[in-house]
Amino acid sequence: MRALALRHPAAAGFVLFALLAGLSRPQSWRKPLEPDTGQYLYVADVMLHGGTPYVDAANNKGPLTYLLFVPISLIGDTHAVVVRMALLVFAALAALAVAGYVTHHAGRAAGAVAGFALALLASASAMAGDDPNTAQFGIAPMAGAWYLATRGTARASAAAGALAAAATLMNPAFAVVLPFVAWELWRAGGRRPLALGAAGGGAVAVVVLGWIVLAGALDDMADQVLEQALRTATRGIPTGSVLERGDERGVQVLLSVPAPGLWIAGLLGCAVAATDRRLRAPAIASALWIVVALLRVKLATYGFRHHYYPGLVGIAAGIGLGLAVAWRRVEGRPGVALAVVALAALWIPSVAVPQLDLLELPPEQRRIGDPAYSEQYPVAGFLAANTEPGDRVQVAGIQAQVYWLARRRSPTRFFDPYFVERRRDDRAAFLDGLLADPPAAIAALPREAIRPEIAELMREVPYRVAYDVRGCRVWLRADA
Repeated sequence: MRALALRHPAAAGFVLFALLAGLSRPQSWRKPLEPDTGQYLYVADVMLHGGTPYVDAANNKGPLTYLLFVPISLIGDTHAVVVRMALLVFAALAALAVAGYVTHHAGRAAGAVAGFALALLASASAMAGDDPNTAQFGIAPMAGAWYLATRGTARASAAAGALAAAATLMNPAFAVVLPFVAWELWRAGGRRPLALGAAGGGAVAVVVLGWIVLAGALDDMADQVLEQALRTATRGIPTGSVLERGDERGVQVLLSVPAPGLWIAGLLGCAVAATDRRLRAPAIASALWIVVALLRVKLATYGFRHHYYPGLVGIAAGIGLGLAVAWRRVEGRPGVALAVVALAALWIPSVAVPQLDLLELPPEQRRIGDPAYSEQYPVAGFLAANTEPGDRVQVAGIQAQVYWLARRRSPTRFFDPYFVERRRDDRAAFLDGLLADPPAAIAALPREAIRPEIAELMREVPYRVAYDVRGCRVWLRADA
C-alpha cells in the first residue's frame, strides 16, 4: 500500500482526504437538504426537462452551479445522500489542491498537514461545512486554480485560469480568487503564464456564456445574477446576518466571526511562516486570502454562516506553512506530534463536538434553528400521490426541495419568492403566470406565509384544503 501511495501520491491523497472528510461529518448523511440546495436541484431538474435557467427558473447563482447539479440530480434521483457524497468529492479535491499549493512552497510534509487540515475542518458546523451550497462546492475550483497557478507550465497555467473562471461562473462572489491566481501566475513566469491563464479562463467563459446567449437567457441572467449581486451588496436584504444581530456595532460586528479559533490559527500560522524568507510570499498570500474572505462578508450589507466558508482554504494553507517553520526547531517525531496536537486542538471543538452533539438529535432536527424543515418529505409525498407527473404545483416559501422530491414544476419561473419579494414587476409577472396556468396544488410548510399573489389566485380559482398536518397545508384544485 505504501509503494502504491508513493507511485500515485495525488490519488492516495484524494482517497485519504475524502475518508477524513467523510468521517468528520457523521450527522450530515441522513439530514434533509437545505433550501438553497433545493433551489439548485430544482433548476437542474428544469434543465433535464429541456428548460433554461433564469428563463424557466429564476435564481441568482451562476450558470455553472446548475450545470454542476444536473449530473448530481440525474445520478442521485431524489436521494439526499448522493448530493452529500458529491460534496465530499469536492471537499477532498479542495484539500488536495491546498496540499499541492503548500507542498510547492514548503515541501510534502507541510503540504500533507495543510491537506489534512482542510479535510478535517471542511465540515465545521459554524460555517455550515456539510451543507451542499455553492461556497462548499466552490472552494475546490478556487483552491485548484490557486495551486495550478504556481506550476508555471503552459497546461497548468491555462487550467488555473479555467478553474478560476469556473468558480466565478458558479457564483460571482468567488471572483475574489482572480487576483490570487493572477499573482501566482505572474510569480511563476511573468506574462506568458498570465496570458495562458487568461486564455484558459476566457475559453471557459466563452463556452458557458455562449450557451446562455444561444438559449436566449443572457438578459435574464444579467438581471437575476449580476444586477441582484450589486443590489444586495449595496442595499442588503431584509433578513440580515445570523451572526450580526442585536446591539453589535462597529468593531463588534467586524470581530463577530464563526469559529474564531480557526481564523486565529490560520493567521498565526501565516505570521510564523512569514519569519522564513523563503515562505514569506505564500504566507502573505494565505493571510490575504483569510482577510479577503472575512472582508467579503463584512463589507457586504448581509452575511450568513456559509459565506465565510472559502476562508478555510487560507486557514489550512496558513496552518501548513506555519508548522513547516516550527518543525525546523523540533526535529523528528516531536514534529509529527506537534502537527497532530495542533490539528486535534482545532478539530475537536470546531468539528467533532458539534457533530456529536447533532448526532444526539433525530436527523430531521439537525438543521440549526428550524426543526420543521423535514416536513418537506411528507408534503412532497402527498403532492406526488395526489397530482399527475405533468401537473404544476406551487410551493409557498423557500423550500424548493419539495419540488425536487415530488418531481413537480412550478407554473411560473418564480418557484422561489426571492425576486417576487423584492421587485414589483416580478410580483405582477408571478400573479399573471399563476392566473394563466393555475397550479394543481399549493403547498405551504410550517411558518411559510401565503403571499398576496397566491391568495389572489385562491380567490379566483377554487381550492380545498386536502392536507393539514403539523402546520403543513396543501390545497388541491377543487374544480379538477
